[in-house]
Amino acid sequence: MHRRLMQTLLGGVSSAALSCSAFAADMPVKAPPAQVAANSWTGFYGGLHAGGGWSANGAGSVTQQDLLGFIAPLALSVPFDPFAFGGAQIGYNLQLGNRWVVGIEADISASSHTETAGQFAYTVGPKGTNTITALRGLDWFGTVRGRLGFLFDPKVLVYGTGGWGYGRTRNDLNQSFSEFGTVIATATNGTSSTSTGWTAGGGVEFALDPRWSVKFEYDYLAFTDSVTTVNIVTAKKIAASYTGVLPDNSAHTVQIGLNYHFWN
Repeated sequence: MHRRLMQTLLGGVSSAALSCSAFAADMPVKAPPAQVAANSWTGFYGGLHAGGGWSANGAGSVTQQDLLGFIAPLALSVPFDPFAFGGAQIGYNLQLGNRWVVGIEADISASSHTETAGQFAYTVGPKGTNTITALRGLDWFGTVRGRLGFLFDPKVLVYGTGGWGYGRTRNDLNQSFSEFGTVIATATNGTSSTSTGWTAGGGVEFALDPRWSVKFEYDYLAFTDSVTTVNIVTAKKIAASYTGVLPDNSAHTVQIGLNYHFWN
């Protein structure tokens, strides 16, 4: 009887074990958790940017000399002159370990920069008025810069940048002579050329995902001075020469940019 009871119990345990195995086989199996790829800054990128700027402080001068020997040095002030700009950029980053990123970036922008750098009106004799106006502008500009950044977070890059700047600058000197309120003679001369200089700044860039990032950047653009000469002959055949050392087209700029990264 004991033997028969043991056989019955063993048979029941075996049946239960087989049933549990079959049930477990029918249950859905959970997939292992997905591995999240670490963000990397290495690779080529390109994008668009837009921003605004304002003229850097500076000074210039205008010197007048006529046949009567009259020489007049005049100072030129530089007003606060905001402008807008926008363009595109391309670059390459190389991430060094977990904290440092080095790279190079080139950009180009169209600009609305134009301003009056100074204007003077003064009397010439008992009935004449002479007016001199100096203007400057920056039609477009670009930079080629190195970048050195530090990763405070895998997706937050704080960087400094600097390098070569270039742009299309305009410098004009206009002169008009009037008698009794009527303009009787005018002259103008200007230069428009591709100027070169340097740039330096810094910013912060946030990785939105492995493909996209957004940056906020400040840059200082420094270009050289320009010398412009104007010659005028009035109705009375009094020749006058005006030589102006115009304030340079240097400027402060701030921008926001969106980059697409060709990695992964």
